This record gives sequence, C-alpha cells and structure tokens, in this order.
Amino acid sequence: MKEKVPCVVAILNNSQEQVLLQHRDNTPGLPYADYWSMPGGKVEDGETPDEAIHRELVEEIELDVPLTLWKVYERPVSNLMVIVQYVYTGGIDQEISGLAINEGQALRFVDSQEFLKLPIAFGFNELLKEYFSNFQG
Repeated sequence: MKEKVPCVVAILNNSQEQVLLQHRDNTPGLPYADYWSMPGGKVEDGETPDEAIHRELVEEIELDVPLTLWKVYERPVSNLMVIVQYVYTGGIDQEISGLAINEGQALRFVDSQEFLKLPIAFGFNELLKEYFSNFQG
C-alpha cells in the first residue's frame, strides 16, 4: 500500500487576475530547484490541512489571509508514495514589495499566459491552467 502524504498549496490572486508564484531555491538536491511554485508544504503531524496552509503562508511570506479549500486530489510521486494535495484559493491585495521572502529566491505575480513560459514545480502547471480557466476571464 502506498503511503499517503498530505500537502497544501495556496493559489493567491490579485485584482489584476494574476497569481502569486514563488521561485524555489537553487539548492542542489532540492526537488524542483530553481522552478516556480505557489506557497505551501507538507501537513505536519497533529495538524489539519487548514492549519497547515495558514502556517506555511506565515512562515514563507508572512501573510495571513482568508482562504477557501478549492479541491483535493492525489498526485503519485513514486511506487511507494502519493501526495494528497489540498489546494486553497484566496485574494491578495499586497504588492510584492510588501511581502517577506523567507523561503525561495523571489516572488512574482503572473497572468494566465506568463506562467506558461516558466518551469513550474510539482506538475502544478496543469493545476494553474485549470484555475485560470475556472476562475479568470
């Protein structure tokens, strides 16, 4: 039986219909080093996904905003492990300059076309395509 690992991610959009992306560190051995992703991470023991996403946002970019659980899906990563991915959405009214960067190299807002030109981690490019087709335009 495959181990199921719960993880969370936040898709945060601004008033220009852009989504906040986080440029991952370029550390050797880091999965998807130098790729782009959204804030998030692993749900810790004794923590709910709701608690985890709020903790991750505060840890990574010092942001606390209302979020809504959009979807949950399973993402196989090996023959032994499956990520149970909890995807949250929310709005952000701050400029990049008003956010901390405690994890990763940079933050950037992108629209539905700009993100297609970037290397996106964890297969989240398909998730972003679905998000933009459902919530934007």
